[in-house]
Amino acid sequence: MKYVSEVIIIIAIVFVIYKITTLPYDDTDFGDERSGLSLFTDNLTGCQYLKAGLFGGITPRLYSDGSQVGCR
Repeated sequence: MKYVSEVIIIIAIVFVIYKITTLPYDDTDFGDERSGLSLFTDNLTGCQYLKAGLFGGITPRLYSDGSQVGCR
């Protein structure tokens, strides 16, 4: 009984860490495989950008014809 609150706190911490580290899938991913890219949408223009990794720069997301995805 003495350790119940400690166990609950540990479970809560593990749950929070799990939620922070597991990001939802987006349309840059294929099936169950992660692409390693993050998808960002500019709120003003609607244009989409991709970012690789934690410290990577961003690049415009393009259609095969060279036009940018999502721009209004």
